Amino acid sequence: MAVAFGMGVVCLQQANQPAKAIDEFRQTGRVVVLFKEDGEGELLPNATDIFHLVNFLAAVQLRAALRAGELMQINLPLLQDQS
Repeated sequence: MAVAFGMGVVCLQQANQPAKAIDEFRQTGRVVVLFKEDGEGELLPNATDIFHLVNFLAAVQLRAALRAGELMQINLPLLQDQS
């Protein structure tokens, strides 16, 4: 799956919430659901989506570092001031 430029985060999907739209976005990788509420009100962590979010954030951080030039540095003594 390609890394998206943005991602929606649903912190808690309640048991009585309609899930059709959220599930469609989850299947395309555009939304993650961190916790789901079961019928008894207990919160269940969604490990797959949590890892997906962590991987997405790592890719965003890498992309930002590449754009800022932090991962590649040209170190030529000829370009330094010799005065």
